[in-house]
Parts: sequence; structure tokens; C-alpha cells
Amino acid sequence: MRPENVVGMHYFSPVPSMKLLEVIPHETTAKHVCAAAVEVGLKQGKLPIVVKDVPGFYVNRCLGPFLMETTALARQHATKHGHFLISSSRVSFPLLPHLAFPFICARTRTGILPRNPL
Repeated sequence: MRPENVVGMHYFSPVPSMKLLEVIPHETTAKHVCAAAVEVGLKQGKLPIVVKDVPGFYVNRCLGPFLMETTALARQHATKHGHFLISSSRVSFPLLPHLAFPFICARTRTGILPRNPL
């Protein structure tokens, strides 16, 4: 086994339209291996970010509170137009956040959301 040669690459769905790529080294991953994963991502036209190996990595960890707030806004009948502008044009979500929730795997959801959501 050569753990220094292991690195994770987390793509977002739908892969063809989502530019972000999380590169996840672990404690013993060699720097050149991490750099090679970043280079592969760049060649694929992605925007790679190097993140720690924690539940939800970086983006999904931030997504939890964001989903909670967008759900609260939807329940309060916040304007769909404003919701659309924030969600689609500024941060390039292919789906409105509350519509994307069913597509996020259950393991990720339980790792990023509080036990007693709204």
C-alpha cells in the first residue's frame, strides 16, 4: 500500500455544468500527488479547491446552513424571483437549493444538517 499516492476528487452533479472540484488529500498524501490532482481538474476545465477530509468536505458543509435558510425562506413565502436570482445567476446553482436537497445523498445530509431542522 502507498497511502502517499492517495487523493480524493469530489465532483458535483451534474458534472458537465458544475465547475467546482474539491481535491481532498489526507495526512500522508504527497504534495506532488495533490498538485497532480489539481492539474487534472484544471485540464478538465474545473475550478479545483484543496479541502480537508471532514464530513461534507467544504462546499457541502457550507450547503447545510444555506439549505436550512432557503427552506425557511420558502416556508415564509419569500419571493421566488429573488430566490432564483441568488441561486442561479450569482452562484451558478443548476437547481434552486431547496429543489436540489433530494439529490444530496443521505449520508451527506446527516453530516451537514442539525438533528432537529426547522
